[in-house]
Amino acid sequence: MEAKITQKIFSKFGELLDNGFGSDVVIEVGKEPYIEKFHVHSIVLMAVSPYFRAAFSSNWVNRFNGIIHFEKPNISPSIFRIILNFIYKADLDLKQYKASDICSLIKASDELSIDVLNEHILDFVTQNASRLINEDPVQILQIIFQLDIFSNLRNTFLQKICDNPEKLVKFENFYTLDKYTLIQLLKRDDLNMDEVNIWCYLLNWACSNIQDKLDIKEVEKWESEDFTSLRDLLKDFIPHIRWFQISGKDFLYNVKPFKDVLPEELYDDLVGYNIDKSVKLKSLVILPQRNKNKIPVKVTHKYPTKTSK
Repeated sequence: MEAKITQKIFSKFGELLDNGFGSDVVIEVGKEPYIEKFHVHSIVLMAVSPYFRAAFSSNWVNRFNGIIHFEKPNISPSIFRIILNFIYKADLDLKQYKASDICSLIKASDELSIDVLNEHILDFVTQNASRLINEDPVQILQIIFQLDIFSNLRNTFLQKICDNPEKLVKFENFYTLDKYTLIQLLKRDDLNMDEVNIWCYLLNWACSNIQDKLDIKEVEKWESEDFTSLRDLLKDFIPHIRWFQISGKDFLYNVKPFKDVLPEELYDDLVGYNIDKSVKLKSLVILPQRNKNKIPVKVTHKYPTKTSK
């Protein structure tokens, strides 16, 4: 009985959204050429969102003939429509949306401080972690680390990535992954990938993230400034690579060409270690070996390939 009453009430609220009756706010959402105007009710939005409560109460809010005019260019009309349907109609089935849409919805809901929607999304993300990682590992992983509401899920998501990191590093947008999140991944002892592959993917990521993108297959043509730029970007990653788990052959073909990127003392240690495993090391503490149940990956012993941008 109570459920039916609630459903009827929300159906009436939904009619207000659909026909705009009594609306006192026009929100222009999106950027050209995808802009849409929504006729909504300030009292409804303020009831669920501290963001709108502050925005509509402000002295600088734009009013014309008693109507508030507001702009949200950084949210797409399709995502804003989902939010309004949730607020007015309690209508939101997240299973029907792609991971990229869910990520956009997460960002918008967090910005608008709609707590009840944030909690709904959190429950969905918790229960559908594997699906989201499979569809868009880069974007979902970055959001998990950007927003505090997901702090308790970070270890779970990293663990799932570590079980099969190829899903991440071979994803088309891998090179957009932010530095902080990538370092958190490299710190893991359970990262299920051979160390030389980790190094190769990291090199490719770095070459795509410096100002003047480098062609890693033409390293012999690089200038000293190119190595300097790469070294500056990679310096915080170097301590998290398990250098002494890279074989001599892999060192020769995949590390030696980039020796100018490494600290001199570390490179000398690696050369000495590959000649004599009992050599006394000076550069850094040897990190524990990663997960031994590695997924077999064929390594081309030349230079790591780079996805063209």
